[in-house]
Amino acid sequence: VYILHETLGVRDVEGWNPNDNEGVVGVLVIEDEHKIVVALEDSPKNLLWLKEHNRLINEPVKEIEDAESDFNGEEYCIKLNSPDFPAAYYCKTYNKGERNWHLPSSGELWLICRHLEEIQNSLEMVGGQKLVTTFGDDVPWYWSSTESSADGAWGLFLSNSDLGIWNFKVSLNGKVRPVSNFNKNKN
Repeated sequence: VYILHETLGVRDVEGWNPNDNEGVVGVLVIEDEHKIVVALEDSPKNLLWLKEHNRLINEPVKEIEDAESDFNGEEYCIKLNSPDFPAAYYCKTYNKGERNWHLPSSGELWLICRHLEEIQNSLEMVGGQKLVTTFGDDVPWYWSSTESSADGAWGLFLSNSDLGIWNFKVSLNGKVRPVSNFNKNKN
């Protein structure tokens, strides 16, 4: 896990100088060939996945093993770039560090879960908002862009590492944290 800064580039967490917090874009997570930047904050409020009328937009992912290895968030969000898809649209319009942000896929959320402690420490170090990991009135699960059916999408409870299907795309508001593919930024 690393820190991504607008002008300083990629920096180690160890030895980070908090005086450089201005200009931090996000926390960079690298595992094998996967490299994602996690935004510094959640959306200001919890959001629906879809505004109305249950429908399937992308190819569904039905098995947990497939969901854990699904890294197609940016691709899924191409079709979700409309206010009709509040969670994905928030991420697509998130504007920090000249990056292309998107709603993470289930695999990208799972990557965050596997490195949660390091990410949380890094977010705290740079003045970012920690991911919500406790149960409470503030809906502690995060939407993914990975669909399971016309009315369901995958979500993740960080409190207990529970990646599961939520069949409430049009009726439940969930937490949203944008991510960006590290090797891609705005042209």
